[in-house]
Amino acid sequence: MSSRTLFALAQKYGTRYIRKTLGTTGAGYTPTAAIIFCSIVSCITFLGLTDQTYDQPIQTLAAFFVGGGGCVYASECLSFIRFKSSLDRLGRDRRLSRDDPPYTTKYYRAHWQPLCAYFGLFGCVLLVLFSGWAPIYILSARRKLGGNSSLKSSGGLVADLIGAYAGPILFFILYITYKCIHGTRITPLRSLEEDIYLPPEFNWDRSQRVELNSLGDWLREIWSLTK
Repeated sequence: MSSRTLFALAQKYGTRYIRKTLGTTGAGYTPTAAIIFCSIVSCITFLGLTDQTYDQPIQTLAAFFVGGGGCVYASECLSFIRFKSSLDRLGRDRRLSRDDPPYTTKYYRAHWQPLCAYFGLFGCVLLVLFSGWAPIYILSARRKLGGNSSLKSSGGLVADLIGAYAGPILFFILYITYKCIHGTRITPLRSLEEDIYLPPEFNWDRSQRVELNSLGDWLREIWSLTK
């Protein structure tokens, strides 16, 4: 996931050198340079196999990325829920549907949505909120047990707590800063029209719309869920 994300970012925002290195694919049409770069970074985790000296920094960094990543995935789920809500509105108005040929032939249509997006959003929010619960609980238990030496040190627990919530705090700081600098606003769902979902070159005949009028139509639609 990280290599593909880096590959896409390099192609869209990178300098000429970055586009020619991290933004290119190899002979197998895979982003080889991006994969190697991300793999090198991931090798930092092997420092924890030498001894316990580097355990705490790695645990703190892991908690930092888990919290920040949870915010990113939660925002993606929320964006898709809004995307799907407005698309359903266009479908009810018989203007554009996920069953129309341009959408079915050009776009990937995820099934059981937006149930999966709601589930992902709920899980990510729980992950972010309770990622620092363990160090909070242990710090509270330490006071009750009178400084039990078998528990993790207070410094390590504080580092875990900072790592757990530093990622979400940084996420919202960057989000608010971007909004303030660029003056962007959240787009109202009512303002999302067909051009948001279909590029201009997607000319299509509305008479080809998929209709579910008979039992056979419904059975074919249900069968498509297994594909």
